[in-house]
Amino acid sequence: MPTLLRLSPRLSLKRHYPAVVALLAILASGLSVANEVPMSPKGYLSLSLEQLMDIEVISPAKKAQSLATVPSAVFVITAEEIKRSGANHLPELLRMAPGMQVARAGPWTWAVNMRDSNGIYSDKLLVMVDGQTTYNHLFAGTTWGDQNLFLEDIERIEVVRGAGGTMWGANAVNGVINVIHKSAKDTQGGLLVAGGGLEEEGFMRLRYGMKTGKDSALRVYGTVAKLDSAVDTQGQDNQDDWRGERGGFRFDSDLNVHDTLMVQAEAHDIQPRATVLETLLQAPYQQLTNDGQSSSGHYLLGRWNRNQGQGKRWQVQAFYNDSRQDVGIIAHHHRIFDLDFQQSARWGERHEWLWGGGYRHIQDHFDNTTTMGLLPASTHYGISNLFVQDEITLVPKQWRLIAGSKFEYHEFSGLAVQPSLRLLWTPNPRHTVWLATSRAVQMLARERFDLEVLQLATLLPDGSPLMLHGTGYDDLKPSTTHSLELGWRTVAAENLTLDNTLFYSKTQDVIDVGQITAPALDPRGFMAISGRYENRIERKQYGFETALTWQALDWWQWQATFTALGVTNNTLTSLNSPHYRASLHSQMNLGKNWTLDGWLYSSSRSQIRTGTIPSYNRIDLRLAWQVTPALELSFNVQNLLDKQHVAVVEVLKFSRASVVLVRALRAA
Repeated sequence: MPTLLRLSPRLSLKRHYPAVVALLAILASGLSVANEVPMSPKGYLSLSLEQLMDIEVISPAKKAQSLATVPSAVFVITAEEIKRSGANHLPELLRMAPGMQVARAGPWTWAVNMRDSNGIYSDKLLVMVDGQTTYNHLFAGTTWGDQNLFLEDIERIEVVRGAGGTMWGANAVNGVINVIHKSAKDTQGGLLVAGGGLEEEGFMRLRYGMKTGKDSALRVYGTVAKLDSAVDTQGQDNQDDWRGERGGFRFDSDLNVHDTLMVQAEAHDIQPRATVLETLLQAPYQQLTNDGQSSSGHYLLGRWNRNQGQGKRWQVQAFYNDSRQDVGIIAHHHRIFDLDFQQSARWGERHEWLWGGGYRHIQDHFDNTTTMGLLPASTHYGISNLFVQDEITLVPKQWRLIAGSKFEYHEFSGLAVQPSLRLLWTPNPRHTVWLATSRAVQMLARERFDLEVLQLATLLPDGSPLMLHGTGYDDLKPSTTHSLELGWRTVAAENLTLDNTLFYSKTQDVIDVGQITAPALDPRGFMAISGRYENRIERKQYGFETALTWQALDWWQWQATFTALGVTNNTLTSLNSPHYRASLHSQMNLGKNWTLDGWLYSSSRSQIRTGTIPSYNRIDLRLAWQVTPALELSFNVQNLLDKQHVAVVEVLKFSRASVVLVRALRAA
């Protein structure tokens, strides 16, 4: 299969100078390419909305289901939508989904969450890539700067809003994001995507797929990208540029009529820069450094599926992940081995059982510094789980009841029980109404127990330091969330679909920094105040989410989303959550070879402890020309309305406080 070439200069109006150098250089190189024909835009827009609502999803219940009949708040971002969005980073794509909060705090730093206060280290959102968690065991969240994926090889992104602990376990508190890549069988031939711009200084993604047998295929791929530094609110260079490389392979095979096998391996090497505040035990007691940071790692993932017929299926998945990260004031090394098994079977005509279990072993080591450390520096621990779910048909084709629970044991947090109950009513093929109640648990990272951090609080009148000494706390409890959801999904007309969700949740025992002690003499010879993590916050979240798709004409489709969110605390902690968010996405086919896409995103102001984050609007445009079947050119303009705006302010706590104090609050 020959090769497809896509060239994509990306322009942001944050700065004012030409941005076509990378494109001209590539065109001048005289690349000789041929054709791999993707699904045409015309074919995509010609699908009926009922067909689009019938897209298969697997994340809500760990099995294939039609989107139209899922008793959960689910939004699917398709491969065609990814291509036409003009986005070059995974978090940018997530803005399409209702309920998602996405803010960019730097070239490689993102705050992503849903149904809660937002922050760079949001820790109640489970993010997976092909079923493998991206959880960072130092910060208890996802490091979005490490997720420089090959976007063209993504089949779809499933965004499940609301508690998903029954299926996926701890930390699936507010929702689940599952990035699902295409089978190697669907990526035959070559693909080269290259471009550059003002902030995206240059990027290239190269992939080649081939048949390795009658029913098996392999693809190999690599990516490289470089991001320019952002500027601060005074227009000064923030010295936080980023460079990353990633490469790997995927193998898919139909072993026989019952069994399929997938094996995937990948390695990455990322070099970001950031300003960190380092603590010194001698005057001046602290200093800002901007040394290069690093993040590298590799993984091996395997999955074996067997379909025995008559509703009997089982799956075994295992992965090994080895990662290293150096953020200047601390370096850490993690090794993770994870084994997961699940099986489904029908029992009579009314019951469909799904059960399974798994075990994860984690080994970590931290290179401690004066500023930050974990004691002990090295340890290992395990997480084991069992889950069971029964889907009961109450009235065929109309009423279904889904009940289940997960039982998860963490060596730090103990046993967590995460049940859910969902009721689905389908009065006719065009309407689905569902009601759900769930309990989800946020398991505790080792940082919460073993952290030791030292920072300069202030200088005393005699010039000596007053230090802040922060620690973990052995008696912490995992926070728990009880949630209630009501949803209605409908094909309102042949050219109009609606998906609406109301939700309410209450979270108890949220961890925050507790009471700070009075100054006392530290054994190291200076005065210090001390604080530790405590379970001290009770939080309530409530709101409404809706998504609308309107096929205005055969060649023109509109998609709109709206989210209203309220978050209240029993303390004065920052909320960092806009009350309203809306997006409007237009997709147009202009003749045979041209497409024009526009995206309006609006966010209301957010209340934080120190004031407010102002509301903002942004417009992105993408114009694409299919020059030949083998060559596509696209021109992307992002953030058309202003040069920069504040998108997120991170709540600084202990380990987070030492990382990147001088942070670009740049265009989201």
